[in-house]
Amino acid sequence: MKKVAKRNPSLSPQAVKMLLFAAPIAIIIFLLVLLRHEDQAPDHTAAGTVQGEAFIGHYGYVVHLPKNYMAVQEFKDKKKTRETVYFCKTGTDPTNLLDEGIFGPLGIVRLEARPNELPPDTGLEALERLVTAGSRQRGDKFTVKNLPISSLQGIQINYEAPFPRVEAYVLGQNVLYYFMAGQDDEVYREIVLSLRDSHSEG
Repeated sequence: MKKVAKRNPSLSPQAVKMLLFAAPIAIIIFLLVLLRHEDQAPDHTAAGTVQGEAFIGHYGYVVHLPKNYMAVQEFKDKKKTRETVYFCKTGTDPTNLLDEGIFGPLGIVRLEARPNELPPDTGLEALERLVTAGSRQRGDKFTVKNLPISSLQGIQINYEAPFPRVEAYVLGQNVLYYFMAGQDDEVYREIVLSLRDSHSEG
């Protein structure tokens, strides 16, 4: 009696070709999605808290810390080009750093530092036009004044509506500094006016 050979299940030649063609494409798509996600995701692992008399930023600038204040640093991108620093009272709940509406009562000042990509000949008037264009279109109520800080030049914008706040834009040689606070008070002025940028010093 002859034994019947068992047939091993196997893929047809066409199915094998399809798999060999599709597998590399799937891997490439997966890698592209992964790289794009890593580039866009905030770098929360780089966040840190600094206490003491002075904070030294990612770009080498220095800001004086008011008494009983700390600096909380984080980066918005993996390449660490967009640095955000929150100056707040020691022991401040980190969740409060996300609500700009309470910056004034809690004495929080936020600083964003990034490479200065403005044209080299950009002056204060051009800077003012750039940063207030949207506000003028919306009909926001605000006043603007020049803000000299040591060897640096900048502008300060005090908003009355739609909600009170103060902003300062400071031009460094290589870095653009943007400060935001709930009010123009002593703490805000102490922090902003203490900014020193060694690359811009004469």
